[in-house]
Amino acid sequence: DTPPQWKAYIAKNRDVFQTANPPGKPQRKGA
Repeated sequence: DTPPQWKAYIAKNRDVFQTANPPGKPQRKGA
């Protein structure tokens, strides 16, 4: 079960991880 406030956060992170690493934001491999 996912808290409602997490849904937007998770969806945003999925977009970030599926695209190239954004400048200024360190990406963790395997996260």
